[in-house]
Amino acid sequence: MATFEDVPALFATDTAFTPTQTSTEEIAGFNASQITVAGGTLSPVPDTGDESRTLTITRDSEAEEITMALAPAAFTDPAGNPVVPPEALVIALDL
Repeated sequence: MATFEDVPALFATDTAFTPTQTSTEEIAGFNASQITVAGGTLSPVPDTGDESRTLTITRDSEAEEITMALAPAAFTDPAGNPVVPPEALVIALDL
């Protein structure tokens, strides 16, 4: 199973935030294109091959919310089993 952690409930207008994507096991085949971000830009994320990676997301200038999602079966554990993605997250702009 995969999760998003350290995700703010609200975000500031011009501030990037750094949630963590964590899995219960090491994963294989991860790349940042498997994470979709609407309303913001995801900075490059290296494949460390371990259980977690830190994401940096910057809000698009006109966005009032950011949605993050991980593609279904985006990557696998070392045995080749698909890792279950978390539900999509929506973070609102702190006005």
